[in-house]
Amino acid sequence: MREILFRGKRVDTGEWVEGKLPYHTEEKSIICTNDYIPIEYVIDPSTVGQYIGIKDSHKRKIFEGDKIRVVYENGDWDIRVVRYYAHHDYPAFDLDGYESEANGISESISVNKVYVTGNIHDK
Repeated sequence: MREILFRGKRVDTGEWVEGKLPYHTEEKSIICTNDYIPIEYVIDPSTVGQYIGIKDSHKRKIFEGDKIRVVYENGDWDIRVVRYYAHHDYPAFDLDGYESEANGISESISVNKVYVTGNIHDK
């Protein structure tokens, strides 16, 4: 079964937290980090990103908005941002600027090394 998980930055500390997203509006978002005794954090809604169900080459979870380094077989590399493309004929998470007939994330993970290097909301 696919893990539905979100991550966002806390309003009070700026720290990243991940968990379930029971409440989300443009003004306020809440993330719960525990199923049994829920701990709720108020999150900056503009920083909320969904886990895409894939991990990088270091087994780190990849979230929407993450910057990832794609290292190609020849040693060249690019930094790409994970985005959700809802407005296309095939709504899915993909990489900004990745030119391919296939999904850029799927192709990159299967052929190249991929590493999370940060997020668009990090300073």
